[in-house]
Amino acid sequence: MKKRSHISVVNGADTADGNLAEPVAENAPESSSSDEEWIETEWVEEETETRPSSWAIPLFATIAILGWTAFYIWANASVFTDFSAQEWASLAADWSMPVMVILVCWVL
Repeated sequence: MKKRSHISVVNGADTADGNLAEPVAENAPESSSSDEEWIETEWVEEETETRPSSWAIPLFATIAILGWTAFYIWANASVFTDFSAQEWASLAADWSMPVMVILVCWVL
C-alpha cells in the first residue's frame, strides 16, 4: 500500500516547482443526467412525530414557576411595602434562584 497525500492542488500554482498544477480528476465523478435530476427534484420534508408527552415538561415547568411566584408573594406579602432599591434587588435575587433551577432542569 502506497502512502500519498490526500491534499491536492486544484487551480493553483505548485509552490515547490513554480509550475502551474493541473487539476486532479482521478476520483472526480463524471456528471450525468442523474445530477440534473437531483438538482431539479423538489424536496418534501417529512413532519417529525412529536411524542405525546412533549407538552408535559413545559407545562410542569410553567406551573412550578407560577406556583413558586404565588407562594413567594404570599410569604413576603407583609414585606412588600415601601422598599428601597437594595431590598427589591434582594427580593428579585431570592425569587429567581428556584426559577433558574427549574429552567435549567427543563433544558437538560
